[in-house]
Amino acid sequence: MLLVRSRNTGKRSIMEVLYPDLANDERHAQHFEQKARVFEKLKHPGLVPILQHGRLTDPANLPYVQMKYVEGLTLREALDQRKKFLPPTVMYVMTQLAEALNYMHQGTHTADRRPGSRRG
Repeated sequence: MLLVRSRNTGKRSIMEVLYPDLANDERHAQHFEQKARVFEKLKHPGLVPILQHGRLTDPANLPYVQMKYVEGLTLREALDQRKKFLPPTVMYVMTQLAEALNYMHQGTHTADRRPGSRRG
């Protein structure tokens, strides 16, 4: 993950670029791009929005996903700093995570209808 800044607007965003060794494997590259297309369609307040995806315009032509930059701590950073949370805070965070995961689960089933993408 890379923190980048737009030359035009000055806005920050996050870019995830597929490692070159994985991008050279067509299966990995296709999976990365398929995931980007599916997740781009998911709109939920608990999920970081995907702004765009594609391939870098350099000789390596690596697949990338660009996401909105969200200011603040990650859950891992908050856990490392605080070590302990009161039960109401834990319930709030777990509820937010559960709602986002539930939405993602439902959204991936409706966003990707190819027979080979469904399980169970």
